[in-house]
Amino acid sequence: MGFSKKTCERVHNGNDCPYLLSYYGKIYVKGDKMRMDGTKEGEKTSTITRIDKKMIWILNHGDKMYMEMPAMVDTLQASKIDVDLTKIADKKKVGTEKVNGYKCNKYLITYKDKSMGTMTQWISKKLDYPIKIVYHSSYGDMYTEYKNIKEGRVKDSVFEIPKGYKKMTMPGMGGQMPRMPQQ
Repeated sequence: MGFSKKTCERVHNGNDCPYLLSYYGKIYVKGDKMRMDGTKEGEKTSTITRIDKKMIWILNHGDKMYMEMPAMVDTLQASKIDVDLTKIADKKKVGTEKVNGYKCNKYLITYKDKSMGTMTQWISKKLDYPIKIVYHSSYGDMYTEYKNIKEGRVKDSVFEIPKGYKKMTMPGMGGQMPRMPQQ
């Protein structure tokens, strides 16, 4: 059993420009596998996260190419996220609400580093997945909401690299994206 949904994500910096980034797409979730499809700057892309393979693939559908990078598995597993979160923030249940037809537990996350701000999550009781996220910080705000959720079977092939796609390699990186510096 899995589910798919359409997503709307908006990021703004609180200044005159209301939205620096708007992203609309579709997400598929099945167990510990996730795929996000969308269009950015006219390019159709997909990001496939495979915890079982400890890998993230970024697909460029126009060029039929993909890049891969290692997934930091510990940071992707929900049970580990809550444990790790306690190191940097306080999480408090502040109620229950219905969001897009799903009963959700509503949580307020307050970061210990005040510049990181606060985040509110509405986590579906049925799907055990956040349906809505609102984040406020000194760097800007982000709003994510999942709509048109369709529960049902999701084919395993959705989480694979399509046939005919070629691995994109960048000199000196062996086809992997560079790692971000650890803080």
